[in-house]
Amino acid sequence: MDGTKLARIRLCQSCPHWRNAPANIWRWPRCLFGGDEDAAPYLDNAFLEGPERNCPAGRWEGLDPIDMEAEAEESRLLKAQNQVKFWGPVMEALPVDAQAALDAVESAHPLEPEARSAIENELSRAK
Repeated sequence: MDGTKLARIRLCQSCPHWRNAPANIWRWPRCLFGGDEDAAPYLDNAFLEGPERNCPAGRWEGLDPIDMEAEAEESRLLKAQNQVKFWGPVMEALPVDAQAALDAVESAHPLEPEARSAIENELSRAK
């Protein structure tokens, strides 16, 4: 999937004309712009891809693609923040060597490098 297709999907899902149904009825979501369900296009891969495509209501005109790399980086950083929020207090509360506990946790549940560094910093301040 590319950034253009993802931007189109997100915009379609927020549109009042977007409809979905169980797979045994419709294989893909449909755009009911215009009110004619029989003529409504399926929002499948072929319809969503390609620079010459536009939504029936014209809402894709001038739509900027989503920066997939930036979203992936944002997601990774959010994951690291959540790991710090969860594992930091756990490590501080353990009555054993905190570094050994952190290593044990990471062997079972890999941490993002930023999360590990932040937890190590919190543990060193707590000593």
